[in-house]
Amino acid sequence: MALSLAIVAKDAANDAITALVDGGTTNTEGMMLIKDGGSVLLCEILFQDPAFAASAAGQAALLGTPLTGTAVDAGAAALFDVVDKDEVVIYSGTVGLSGSGADAIIDSTTIQIGDTIQLNSHTITAP
Repeated sequence: MALSLAIVAKDAANDAITALVDGGTTNTEGMMLIKDGGSVLLCEILFQDPAFAASAAGQAALLGTPLTGTAVDAGAAALFDVVDKDEVVIYSGTVGLSGSGADAIIDSTTIQIGDTIQLNSHTITAP
């Protein structure tokens, strides 16, 4: 049987993860690093501080969306890392277009240097 968390436990887990995103001292906010299918950084999107709303019903939503960043390289966006203010990776996932089932929704996955990339939505959902 798979582990099943009660909503109160899911909310506590989400709030602990999102608190890590707001941690650190080097920068003023955490961010999402959008990458191609490998390790090429395409765009940085800065978060608000705090980055996420308090978790409710097992989900924590990113605040301030849509958020934007400027592309620093060209490629096909596929992955992301969310890092804290010290750029320590807290968690990773997939990026994609609306309806794709990706963990974070952006406006375009075809990226050219200098493009403005919009992060439309991102939610953490505890298992």
